[in-house]
Amino acid sequence: MDCIAVGAVQAPAPLRVLLVEDEPAILEGMAEALLLAEVPHLQAPNAEVALALIARHPEIGVVVSDVHMPGMDGIGLVREARRARAAGADTLLAVLISAHYDWGRIADRHREGIVGVLTKPFAIAELLAAVEGALAEAAARRTQGR
Repeated sequence: MDCIAVGAVQAPAPLRVLLVEDEPAILEGMAEALLLAEVPHLQAPNAEVALALIARHPEIGVVVSDVHMPGMDGIGLVREARRARAAGADTLLAVLISAHYDWGRIADRHREGIVGVLTKPFAIAELLAAVEGALAEAAARRTQGR
């Protein structure tokens, strides 16, 4: 994990958010909102790019992903990313977004690392609240060594 030196103590690098959305206008809007809120983040237009970023950036603690995307969907992305993280899987959390998804189809969302769901269209305030909550939980899990 990347660290930032603070005096003689090494502090973990701040957690980042990864935004994954195949609709460019929505991705751009979410990214602008996080930028204005000073939330460190990366962007990916699909699950394939997202998985590559997750592999290269251990500081990614939260994935905000659309559910319905060409190729691998958002739920598959979260499952694959957590599987690939192995030991740190419990510290990678997700907020999923969909215009129409039966959230009941995911039997145990929390076990899957899904700590938030947003229904399109959503307000920026909803996005920011979900991201803030997910980042807080991811940071707490990393502190606990889960």
